[in-house]
Amino acid sequence: MADNGNATPEGNGGENLGGLPAQAATPTYAPETIALMEKKQWKTDADIAKGYTELEKFVGKDPKSLLTLPTDEKDEAGWDAVYNRLGRPETSDKYAFKNETGIELDADSLKSFNEMAHKERYTQKQYEAGLKAHLEVFKNLEAKANQAAEAEFKACDEALDKEWGQDRQKRTAEALEVAKKVGIYEALEELKLGSNPKAIKMLDTLRQMMTDDEIKLGSDKTKLSVQEEVKKLIDSESYINGLHPEHTKTMNRLKELYGVK
Repeated sequence: MADNGNATPEGNGGENLGGLPAQAATPTYAPETIALMEKKQWKTDADIAKGYTELEKFVGKDPKSLLTLPTDEKDEAGWDAVYNRLGRPETSDKYAFKNETGIELDADSLKSFNEMAHKERYTQKQYEAGLKAHLEVFKNLEAKANQAAEAEFKACDEALDKEWGQDRQKRTAEALEVAKKVGIYEALEELKLGSNPKAIKMLDTLRQMMTDDEIKLGSDKTKLSVQEEVKKLIDSESYINGLHPEHTKTMNRLKELYGVK
C-alpha cells in the first residue's frame, strides 16, 4: 500500500510517522475525585500526589493519628480524648504559665483557675491566653481604681486645706490622738488611712462630739469591738487576696468602721 503520510502504523513504540510522541490517554476518575480535584484546583496526577504528601505531613503516616470527633455531645470521655490530643494537659496541675503581668496571683486562685480551665478543656495555648487576659483585666481595673482613689484623695485634701486653713496641722494631730485613744490608730496606719483626709475629718468630728473623759470611758469598749473586727477582716482571705469575690465587700466594711465612704 502506498504511504500517503497520514497513516499511523500500530506497534511503532508510541510514535507517529513524524517522530512526535503519541498523546497520552486521559485518566478516568470517579466523580467524587473529579469534584475534589476541581475544588483543590489539581490538574495532574502530580498535583494529587503532592496533596497527599502534604496531608501525611499534617496528620502523620499512622491512620490512628487522625482525630475522630464524637457524634454525641454528652460523650465526655470522647471529647476529653479529642482535646487531650489537641494539647490539653492530663491534669489541671500540669498547666504552665510565665506571669509577666506584674499582678501577683496567689496559689488558691491559680488552682481554681487551672481547675476551671481543665474542666472546660483548655489547651495549654488557650490556658496561657485566657489567664493572661484575666490578669490584664484585673490589672486595668486596679489601675483605674487607684487613679480614682488618688483623685478623690486630692479633692478631699484640697477641701480640708480650704476649710481648716492654718489649723490643718494642729487639728490633724488632735484627730490622730483620738484614734490612738480609742485604739484604732494602728489599724488606720495598716490600711494606709492615717493621712486620708476623710478619715482625719471623721476623727475630728468625733473629737468635737466627745470630751476627753468620754473618750477615756469609751476607749476600752471601742478599742475591743473595733480592733477585733478590724483584725478579723485584715486576717481574712477576702482582704489578702485581691481576686477574692468578697474583697471589695471587705474593703468597704473596713472603711465603714472609720466613717470613710
